[in-house]
Amino acid sequence: MGDGFGIYQKSEVGYFKSPAVGNSFGIIVNVDKKVLLLYKGSRLFRRYPVALGASETPTPEGSFVILEKKLDAGEYFLGFAKRWNPSGIGIDYCGIHGTSDPAPLNFQYSKGCVLMRYPDLAELALFVAEGMPVIIRDRKAQ
Repeated sequence: MGDGFGIYQKSEVGYFKSPAVGNSFGIIVNVDKKVLLLYKGSRLFRRYPVALGASETPTPEGSFVILEKKLDAGEYFLGFAKRWNPSGIGIDYCGIHGTSDPAPLNFQYSKGCVLMRYPDLAELALFVAEGMPVIIRDRKAQ
């Protein structure tokens, strides 16, 4: 079943509306499972473990699009939501970026961003383009 935005289907994290149709790519971040799912059309294409925002600085939930894809000093940043800079000066992005922290990625410790291992992020960046849909949600709340 589709509505022009996605297709309802079942995955290992429950039923969801796929963020992509046809051969386009889309991302779903499951807060409860701490996993980023990359879809190509309605099919799961890749699955990555992630770390998310701490309770004081939670990762925002909702529907977003990739607003900015940049490579800086050999590292990718995929910005999906504008927010006030925690320093109080201007606006920055909440996004998907890499971490070299050797700790497991199965808990919440970022300042709101989605953190991935660098090799996983480099692979994901091959498929990401500005305007790509990103859905972030907590399966426990649904």
